[in-house]
Amino acid sequence: MLNRRYRLPGYFLPRTLTGRIIFFDNDLIIRARANNLTFTRWAIIVPKRVFAKAVKRNRLKRRLLAAIDPAKITPGWDVAVLIKK
Repeated sequence: MLNRRYRLPGYFLPRTLTGRIIFFDNDLIIRARANNLTFTRWAIIVPKRVFAKAVKRNRLKRRLLAAIDPAKITPGWDVAVLIKK
């Protein structure tokens, strides 16, 4: 689980979602925007149309957050990962 410090607050999401696209695939979009912090903050967005049940959406979010290693990421970014279907 990612430490709360590395989670992107919801009020920063509109600003981050207008950032540049780093990666685009059939099932995934990653958008990022620079910040002035010494660490990178993350947000995982899984809409209801992907999984109707909240349990499945939250499980996917937890698994994706567990795969993120903050030590290997360049600091100073706000990153939003959007899952789509």
